Amino acid sequence: MELATWQDALKHGEEFVYGRRTIERLEHRPEFELYDLDKDPDELLNLAQDPAHHDTLVALRDKIKAFQKRTDDPWLVKWKHE
Repeated sequence: MELATWQDALKHGEEFVYGRRTIERLEHRPEFELYDLDKDPDELLNLAQDPAHHDTLVALRDKIKAFQKRTDDPWLVKWKHE
């Protein structure tokens, strides 16, 4: 059965959607996700909390914030409340 969205998979009682990711993981995502797609194409090992990848996470967050500022993104305000 081909499913259009993870909500469709949920409706049909499927446990997994998009490779090895479970619906549970899609519904309850961590604040930040960082994956090594070469080593982990199924995105199973979140490196966001790994101290070895702290600098990468900070750099990517800064890029997101800069993009939000450049584009007048109304969701920029979320950074003040998290």
